[in-house]
Amino acid sequence: MHSFISFLSIVLFVFFTDLASVRSGFATAHTNKTNAEAFFKQSSDLKDDSISALAYKAAGKMIQSKFETDRKNKKEYFKSGALALNALIDKNTNHVEARFVRLVIQQNTPAILKYNSNINDDKKVVLAGFATADLDVKKAIRNYVASSKKFSKQEVNNLK
Repeated sequence: MHSFISFLSIVLFVFFTDLASVRSGFATAHTNKTNAEAFFKQSSDLKDDSISALAYKAAGKMIQSKFETDRKNKKEYFKSGALALNALIDKNTNHVEARFVRLVIQQNTPAILKYNSNINDDKKVVLAGFATADLDVKKAIRNYVASSKKFSKQEVNNLK
């Protein structure tokens, strides 16, 4: 009976991945290969084509590249994810969650990759649009900002 419940849980997880669980997985996706692979699969399987979902799908590729061992695949994952995310934001410049996703990726990408040119703009859009964001998005932003060393105390306090 226990194995049936485990199997059913996995099946339901795979077939009914939603934006809330992808959003949750994003917070820890960068921490290890297992989380990155799970987030990549989860975001890739998302049946949602909203701006937020597309941002997480692009991020999934970029995060997956961090743990990819094949250099060609590593480069392809990162590049295709970055192109998709940048194009999405170019079309939706004030979308707070897409900007938040790119901000997090940029702040955690090694400088050698030179994927950091939009940090200040993304940060401004995220902080300015925080008040009007959905509650789940606000929670994700608050959690990230509170744990990041890349925000001032004033910025952290403004999100409370």
